[in-house]
Amino acid sequence: MALDEAVDRLRRYMLAKKHQLQADRALRIIIDCRANIDFVMYDNRRPGESDELDDLVNKLGLLPANRLGSPSPPSVRRAKHRLRGRKPKKKGNR
Repeated sequence: MALDEAVDRLRRYMLAKKHQLQADRALRIIIDCRANIDFVMYDNRRPGESDELDDLVNKLGLLPANRLGSPSPPSVRRAKHRLRGRKPKKKGNR
C-alpha cells in the first residue's frame, strides 16, 4: 500500500475512533516493514458532537469499547476436565 493511502486510511480511522471514544488525544504512527517511522501525527483537539463523524464511525463499522472486552486468561479458556493422566470411570452395575 502506498504511504499516501495508508496515511489517509489511518487518519479516517483515528478521527472516527477518537470521536467514538470521546478521547481527548490520539496518536497515529506508520512504520514500514524495516521498522522505520514514516509518519507521525498527534491530535489533541477537544472531543465534541459531530454528525459527520458519527456517520464515519458507522460506515467503518467500529465496535464500541464496551463490546471489545478484555481477553480471557488461559485458565478460563482451558478445558474443565483433565485431558491426560486420569482414567475414565468404568460404568458398572450397582
